[in-house]
Amino acid sequence: KEDVIDSLKKQDDATRKAIKEAQTANKVYGHMCNRIMREQALLKEKLVAMEQHLDRKSADSHRKLAQQERLTRQGALSMQDLDCLEQDVDHERQVREEAHRNMLAALQAKMDAKERRIRFEEWRHEVALD
Repeated sequence: KEDVIDSLKKQDDATRKAIKEAQTANKVYGHMCNRIMREQALLKEKLVAMEQHLDRKSADSHRKLAQQERLTRQGALSMQDLDCLEQDVDHERQVREEAHRNMLAALQAKMDAKERRIRFEEWRHEVALD
């Protein structure tokens, strides 16, 4: 009978020890699970923050690309405007130079006519004195 009692006590001790180890393991695994869940929550927050950052950067990139395209178009239009203005300036210069030449020619013609009148008057005066 004592052998049975000793055997039962040993079984009881072994069972209690196994229960205690299982409780300890359960507690350890519970803490590990909680820690992993907290880390996972932090990683999800970081992922959301990084996705928001990526969205902002993508929007900035699209905005800058659109701005660059707009500036390129404006630059091309400005170059066309500049070419037109340069052509206008060249045309105006040619017109001005031609007008200047015409005025000089008209002035020279008037001076020549004046010179002829003076010579004519001198000749007439000489003829009148003779």
